[in-house]
Amino acid sequence: MGRSRPANPDAWTGREILAPCFRVSVVGTTGSGDCTIAGFLGGLLRGLSPEDAVTLAVAVGGASVEQADATSGVPPWSELEKRIRCGWKRRRVDLKLPGWTWNPKRRLWIGPHNEGG
Repeated sequence: MGRSRPANPDAWTGREILAPCFRVSVVGTTGSGDCTIAGFLGGLLRGLSPEDAVTLAVAVGGASVEQADATSGVPPWSELEKRIRCGWKRRRVDLKLPGWTWNPKRRLWIGPHNEGG
């Protein structure tokens, strides 16, 4: 994995995490999936935990749809982090997946086979 190898690979092994999308006003969806993946990879390269990387991934994807094109809605990393810290609301997700539990502190769903965190 080169430079993208996590500092602690064990923290990434056996993880099952789902992050609800943030609430946004959708203007366009072009490139939103690519932006979400870019946010995840950015979190990985910055050494974030799996939970934080997934959260930042959906934040980048959410910000991207607030403009009509693929990337102009994505602000600098520090602004995304601040928006999350300030209580950026997430969309409600009612999963019907056996064994998945809601982690209210992280605002993430954790799978039944999750081995970390």
